[in-house]
Amino acid sequence: MRPWQHAVSSLAGRPATDSALWGSLLALHEFLDISKAGCADKRHRIMLHHHDLGGRIAAQGFPSLNDVDGLVRQHVREDLGHEASFADWMDCVDIPALPLPIFRRIAGGPEGVANMVITHLPAERSEAAHRVAQLLFLPKAHAPDLPDSCLAVLMNSVGPFVVRQVMGPPVIEWIGGRRVVTDWGWIAEAVIMACFGRIPDLREIVACVKGEP
Repeated sequence: MRPWQHAVSSLAGRPATDSALWGSLLALHEFLDISKAGCADKRHRIMLHHHDLGGRIAAQGFPSLNDVDGLVRQHVREDLGHEASFADWMDCVDIPALPLPIFRRIAGGPEGVANMVITHLPAERSEAAHRVAQLLFLPKAHAPDLPDSCLAVLMNSVGPFVVRQVMGPPVIEWIGGRRVVTDWGWIAEAVIMACFGRIPDLREIVACVKGEP
């Protein structure tokens, strides 16, 4: 289904004349399909089409929208036929073929990686690096028993766009007479580079998906 079709479905039982609600619903469903921009193959859904991990990420990006969990479950169910979980998707992945992170760099978890990125940011933006690292490490935090390569599900060429959608547009502030910029997408790129030494292409991850759950 297309995002607008999901949005129409989500309006069932809600006030159809509420343009703000329609806009929020459409934005949510477009967000869940954002990975299609990186790979048109339907296996792109591995990034966000899971009711648990995808729902957790969407809830961060749409905090003012009621029942995000239910909306994500509905979207996943309409596309896959059931409410697939992140673990369901990983059961369909050739895990040894996934891009590997640099293990010594991720040993300290999101905090350790954020501390690496902070050296390239203004002191006032250290918290931003920690927020982005925590988000991009969610696959591992959500499923700690999975190999570290599962991080590639978010840490790829579409990852910075997911982060920008969740965190918002770049923020420019003047602090102590200095212009301080928080570019969430750039910070996401820095976190991924720190973890993998490069930014894996989403198609590399999709190529490891053997089918939909």
